[in-house]
Amino acid sequence: MNLPLNCTLLCASGAANDINPVTGQYTPDPVFSKAVAYSTDPAPISADQINACLVGRNASGIIVAFRGTLPPEEPDSYLDWLQDLFVESATRITAT
Repeated sequence: MNLPLNCTLLCASGAANDINPVTGQYTPDPVFSKAVAYSTDPAPISADQINACLVGRNASGIIVAFRGTLPPEEPDSYLDWLQDLFVESATRITAT
């Protein structure tokens, strides 16, 4: 499947959401992983229960995709939402 680069990167971001926030394990969603067309299994990198990224290679090169905010039903997702709030608040303070 040959997608434009921006679509491939969007799918890679979706794939990064398949990193389990508790275990750090990556379970690929067939839709996203097929769209990105990783040449080998991507490597999940998880610093903690909030921050994680997926690093893999496809025909376009190396892709590093960061997971977005966890959905509310995930364990400890409130910490992720609080971190977003703090980042937004700090951005507004330094911009003024």
